[in-house]
Amino acid sequence: MKLIKFPICLLTDWSKEGSHSFDEARVAGFGEKNGSLGDIWETVSSSDLVLLLISDAAAQADNYEKVFSHMKPNSIPGLSHGFLLGHLQSMGLDFPKDISVIAVCPKGMGPYVRRLYVQGKEINGAGINSSLAFHQDIDGRATDVALGCRSLLVLLLPLPLLRSILLGAVHGLVEALFRRHTENSMNEDLAYKNTVESGMLAVYNSSTEEGKQDFETAYSASYYPCMDILYECYEDVATGSEIRSVV
Repeated sequence: MKLIKFPICLLTDWSKEGSHSFDEARVAGFGEKNGSLGDIWETVSSSDLVLLLISDAAAQADNYEKVFSHMKPNSIPGLSHGFLLGHLQSMGLDFPKDISVIAVCPKGMGPYVRRLYVQGKEINGAGINSSLAFHQDIDGRATDVALGCRSLLVLLLPLPLLRSILLGAVHGLVEALFRRHTENSMNEDLAYKNTVESGMLAVYNSSTEEGKQDFETAYSASYYPCMDILYECYEDVATGSEIRSVV
């Protein structure tokens, strides 16, 4: 991977002079003197990488034309999910052909991603699992630039597993295991430890042979209904229904 250095624009609400979060940006280390904080359109025009992190319908859908018009040739918009691409394609449009397009999609809300990023300064590069995507690569730099966001790339997950996690599977599994332990007379502290540290495989392995059979029956019965839900989600994305519900 080649080392690439260039100006970056982080396009969020911070970029609005006078907004409630402008001072917070200064506290976080952004500033006018070093060119990391300034007028939104001047900054976009001078940047090689524009991280487009503004909200979906309220900003990306309404302002993408203005963003594109201010980006210089060979620059790169960096997305955190596929909303803008899906929105453009639903209208028969696409990104300008003189820019590359990448996405680094962390699996968490903005404040949580930021908190882990700051934590990573002191705790061994803490980050969050993310997905990578490349829509256009006009000069061969897109892969290197996306991988340059490696502080967020702890783990790349297969799509079916990823979709399950986005639907709240982890929370549901933890809640179900905790409930099972407490209903079987385990105290809450020990139930929490067994739930968070052990997981479903440990529950299965610690069961009697009869318990293992009951577990297999219940697990198998829940598999296909879950798959139906996953396919429904994918269909909503593929047909554009998910995006239309936002715009």
